Amino acid sequence: MNYRHSFHAGNFADLVKHALVLWLLRTRQARMQGRGPVTVFDTHAGAGLYDLTGDGARSREAEAGVLKLMASQDLPPTIAALAAEVRAVNDGGAETRLYPGSPLLVARALRGDDAYCGFELNPPVVELLHQALVDYPYADGLAGDGYVEALSAVQAAVKAGVRPAPLVLIDPPFERPDDYVRAAETAMAVVRADPKATVAVWTPLKDLETFDGFLRRLSGDVLVAEARLRPLTNPMKMNGCAMVVLNPPPGAEAAAQEICGWVADTLGDAGARAEVWRT
Repeated sequence: MNYRHSFHAGNFADLVKHALVLWLLRTRQARMQGRGPVTVFDTHAGAGLYDLTGDGARSREAEAGVLKLMASQDLPPTIAALAAEVRAVNDGGAETRLYPGSPLLVARALRGDDAYCGFELNPPVVELLHQALVDYPYADGLAGDGYVEALSAVQAAVKAGVRPAPLVLIDPPFERPDDYVRAAETAMAVVRADPKATVAVWTPLKDLETFDGFLRRLSGDVLVAEARLRPLTNPMKMNGCAMVVLNPPPGAEAAAQEICGWVADTLGDAGARAEVWRT
């Protein structure tokens, strides 16, 4: 499964991922108020900003995702926060042509000495990432293997005694057969290096065997938030998605339930449901 960011930008999975990322960041900022800055590392940053009239128009996934979001009323707070960010990058207009990825969402939310560092391997995408972050001096997009570089950055910060307890986002494209293994191993290595770090891993939901194998590689305080849009009967199709959070902050379970519940109820097929639980 090749999960190309530009092709899938603004789909239901992005709504789950980005609504929870925003909540995690703002919660971390509130908890760190007066105690120090918040640092965010992003292993697979992507371009940062997506034109929905490009690849996304060909996939039409945004039509069943962010465009339905922006046409909805009476949104729950966690979903409304994402809608406000989407509206802002479209200059508050009625048309939703642009969709912000994690780099831009985080960069726009940085406060004071907070910092964001996203990694990307694809050179043309690295250039787009630089363009998306050009107006945000405390947000960097770097070329590199995010699994390796994000972990190294966390380990270096711990050794130096600076910027502890980061928020780490792991969102691979699942182009490689070892992405599930590397994502799990990196997440566990981060929390071993910094036990107070919070790590959020996005995964597609295709079949339970693959997902259960991923979860078995994790230990500790792990929150699993699933949005199932259809039964997990076709392993060649993305039937849903999950955000798996290691060291979730207080309130994460309720926030995840609100996000996944809205997505499943609003965008899913008959029988769609949200599953939020701890391992």
